[in-house]
Amino acid sequence: MTASYGKKHKSYRAGVFFSAFILIFIVLSLIFGAVRNSLDKDDTSGVFRILGFLPSVLSVVIVTVINAFLSDKNDRFDFGIRKTGVKYWALAALLFVGTFFGLAGVNSVFIEFLSENFGYNYVEPSFPMTTVGYVFAVITVCLLPAIAEETVFRGVMTDGLSGLNVYAASALTAVAFSLYHMNPAQTVYQFIVGFLFCMLRIRSGSVFPTVAVHFLNNFLIITSYYYFPSAFVFTGAAKAIVVFGGLLCIAIFIALCATDKNKLQEGSPSVTKFLLGGAIGFIVCTAMWISALFV
Repeated sequence: MTASYGKKHKSYRAGVFFSAFILIFIVLSLIFGAVRNSLDKDDTSGVFRILGFLPSVLSVVIVTVINAFLSDKNDRFDFGIRKTGVKYWALAALLFVGTFFGLAGVNSVFIEFLSENFGYNYVEPSFPMTTVGYVFAVITVCLLPAIAEETVFRGVMTDGLSGLNVYAASALTAVAFSLYHMNPAQTVYQFIVGFLFCMLRIRSGSVFPTVAVHFLNNFLIITSYYYFPSAFVFTGAAKAIVVFGGLLCIAIFIALCATDKNKLQEGSPSVTKFLLGGAIGFIVCTAMWISALFV
């Protein structure tokens, strides 16, 4: 089995990695939910709700270990764990400002569309308003998911598409990233973010900038939720200026990435094999997405 899997096309193995990650994530989520219900049905402290973000992290660890064991040591995935230049950290800063401010209204517009056309009822996530709750949230909502999700989507999946056109590779991983969240309200936002993150990963050759942007984005959202709930609420002309400035940052980021010639090592990517290996993951995520839309 080890030899057979290790000799499979890298694009196929990247897809399989995604499928395995999704299946283990769902199983762990169900187990965690059952344990939570048996130990604290009311979850008055809110801690169990925050820890509900851990199954995805544990899934990445499990799949990564299994993959390392089954893969040929000479053809393992490039997770992008390496230093990168100052130029790409500047691009990361542009991306952070752009996504945080420029895409602020994307979710609300899409939620309105889903509500009017499908009767979708979106419920804002809530967290326990305590110091302990904040610390738990920073670790389990900001830090660990940033590392785990970047490992899967900008590490393994992006490497599995090495050699593919940067825009095609970014689009494919962005679709997987948006479906993985299984949250209709964030679909468009997650697709755009996933697309831009993949561009940064490919151009920089490292996942460190994307991990940093991912973490900072979540950290700022969580911190403002706890301590500065009105800090980033803009209206009227101020909102228009902030959104325009953010979108301008994104436009500059895309232009700089488009002219950058740096790319991942050459490979022989196969979209067909990538989709074949990831078929189970895509199907399950799509089914869960549709289910969440009508529940």
